[in-house]
Amino acid sequence: MPRHDFLRHIVNTKLSEYSKTHRHLIPVLDEVRKLIANAEDQYGFSIYGGKLENLAKYLNSSDFDLVINILKSANALDILEDILGTIVEKYSDTEVVVDAARKRLEEIRKGLIRVSELKVIADKLTKQLKNARIRLFEDRVVVEYNGLYASIEPSKNQYKVIVKLSIDKIFENYVDATKLIENIYKVIA
Repeated sequence: MPRHDFLRHIVNTKLSEYSKTHRHLIPVLDEVRKLIANAEDQYGFSIYGGKLENLAKYLNSSDFDLVINILKSANALDILEDILGTIVEKYSDTEVVVDAARKRLEEIRKGLIRVSELKVIADKLTKQLKNARIRLFEDRVVVEYNGLYASIEPSKNQYKVIVKLSIDKIFENYVDATKLIENIYKVIA
């Protein structure tokens, strides 16, 4: 059994090191950590009860593309190169994983990674908002769910967010009705 777990011994270690020297990237690195932790459950590549070979499936997946796009949009692909290089080094006896890591490294180094900020936003929202309808347009991402309409329109160094909410609900008492309004107010205030 390999002695290095991808999430615990490689990803978490590398992201912790980079968060000390790249403090401005901490929210991005935290997001990457969450995505990879979720992928560990989905793909089963932990050395603790999973199969390391499944890490190759993850590295070749659209789920890993999201990690690439997030780091690319933050100009932090060097962090991913470091993680992939560590995979090649630590898992040298697992050919399928090494091949997948080398393939991704080559794509990064040859500039074959194309990032669409809107696609990153849409992918993130799709993963987080399971029952919502997410639509990607040329200039915006739209979310629709149960009376909620929201759009995000990126422009130079800012994001215009439009939210429209329509709730038609009957409450048995005014306490619950006012609590809903208070909670909505807390979110937008």
